[in-house]
Amino acid sequence: MKKLLLVIVGLLSVTILFAQNLSTQQIIEKMLESIYKVKTASFTQRSWERFKDKTIYAEDFQKINVSPLKFYDYNLKPNKGIEVLFDAEKNAKSANVNPNGFPWTNLSLDPNGSLMHKDQHHALYDAGFSFLANIIKNAYTKALGLGFENIFSLQKDTIYEGHTCYVVKIAAPNYRNIDYTVKANETLITIAHKNMLNEYQILIQNPSLSDYDDVNAGDVIKIPSAYAKITYLIIDTTSFIPWAQKMYDDKGLFERYEYTNLKLNPSFSPTEFTEDFDGYHF
Repeated sequence: MKKLLLVIVGLLSVTILFAQNLSTQQIIEKMLESIYKVKTASFTQRSWERFKDKTIYAEDFQKINVSPLKFYDYNLKPNKGIEVLFDAEKNAKSANVNPNGFPWTNLSLDPNGSLMHKDQHHALYDAGFSFLANIIKNAYTKALGLGFENIFSLQKDTIYEGHTCYVVKIAAPNYRNIDYTVKANETLITIAHKNMLNEYQILIQNPSLSDYDDVNAGDVIKIPSAYAKITYLIIDTTSFIPWAQKMYDDKGLFERYEYTNLKLNPSFSPTEFTEDFDGYHF
């Protein structure tokens, strides 16, 4: 009887190990599937974003309802106490901001405007994992026609936040700047989203542009051929959520994001994304 039990346990162990022996393509597919199942989330995000002459480190506690987009952000560093509240269902063109300082009153700001975008690579609509998933899905689709393993490769596993994680490297072949002709009513943000790029990367590649809406139909600008030259995804082997991401261009690391205290699909109260929620300071 003991021998039979040992054989069964051994077979189960082999089965489990075999189930975990996933290809790079399967890992990416499971990651995309997991992200698209996220309807709500809360977490602390740590970010490193490179600008022209500096890298800015930030920590933010965030709550997100994916669709319709509802978003709460409390900045921990470098400007502790700033809060952002956004509900696209109520007003898609205005975010409520508590600056926790001058001018000592709440502000209503355009979520894609220059003030909301100051010292940040991304606009508010990129919050959460969905935009990342769209970028990776775009790279995945292109890779299928170019030889998947030539672009996506599995690196040595790592430990992050106590979790065993896959490390997937994504390499963009012939990463370079290419010409793009601006269409009617486009901004750098809409161009970036259409081409699955980073709008700040487009801005710095065009020194004559002063802001994200400083373009007109017919303008020819430079845009990167891919989101990044090299991307590393740190993917939890259980949830398949990317706990961390690192993006490199031809100058080195330009973005790094890490998540901690991650809660997937928590239930939010009806007042969670209103000024009246307990603990907010609007």
